[in-house]
Amino acid sequence: MSETWYAAFGLLAILTVANSVLLVATMRQVGVLHQRVPPTGPGSVGPQPGQTFEHLATSLVPGSTSDGLGTAPLTVIAYVTPGCALCERIPGFIEAVTRSAAPHERGLLSFALATDAPAPEAQEYRDRHDLQLPLVCHPDFADHYEVKGIGAPYLLALADLDGNGGEKRQILLAGGIVNSLEQLEDLVDMARGQYWAYLGSDGDDNVAVDFDGASDAAERLTVIGGGRGDDRPNTE
Repeated sequence: MSETWYAAFGLLAILTVANSVLLVATMRQVGVLHQRVPPTGPGSVGPQPGQTFEHLATSLVPGSTSDGLGTAPLTVIAYVTPGCALCERIPGFIEAVTRSAAPHERGLLSFALATDAPAPEAQEYRDRHDLQLPLVCHPDFADHYEVKGIGAPYLLALADLDGNGGEKRQILLAGGIVNSLEQLEDLVDMARGQYWAYLGSDGDDNVAVDFDGASDAAERLTVIGGGRGDDRPNTE
C-alpha cells in the first residue's frame, strides 16, 4: 500500500512540475507575441504626416534633465503613460538609436518623453525609472496631438516651423506606435527622409524652416516609405 502511495505521489509531483514549466513557457510566449504586435504606423490611425500643430507649452517634470531639449531642428517625442509596460522599453531603444547615429546626424535629432499624467505621477515615473531623457508633461498632450485613445508608446517626429507673425507651429514628419528597436529605427529614418525632402535639402543641417501657411507646409511634404539608410535627397 505504501509503495502504491509513493508512486502516485511521485507521479503527481512530476505532473505538477511539468504543468508549471508549460504554464511559464506559455506566459513567456504570450509576452513575446504581445511585444511583437506591429505598430499602427504613419498614416493608418492618429495624426497624419504633413499635419501641423500649434506649439504646445509643456512643462519639464521636476528633476528631469533638459539636455538636448529643443536644441535640434527635429524632435522625436515619445508619448508614454505610467503603468504602460511597453513604454518602459522606449528609453533603452532611444539610447541605442542615439549611440548608433552617424556623426552628421547627431545634431539633427533630439529625443524626449511626454505624458499627460498629473505632475506627481509623472515625477514618480521619472524617479522609478531613473530616466536620463527629458520628460515633459501637459494635461492636454494626447488631445493636442490627437493620440488620445490610440495607445502608448506613440512616437511623434516633429519639426518646428517659422510662421508668419512669429507664431510657433510644428509639422509632423512621421508617427506611430513603436514597440521594438527596429520600429523606432524605421520611424527615425522616415522622419529624417521627410525632413530633407521638406527642406529640399542642400546638405546644411542648420537650415531654418520657413512656411507660408499650414496648407503649403503639408503640400511641400513628400510621403516617403519607411526604408532604412540615408534618406537625404540627392541634390546633384
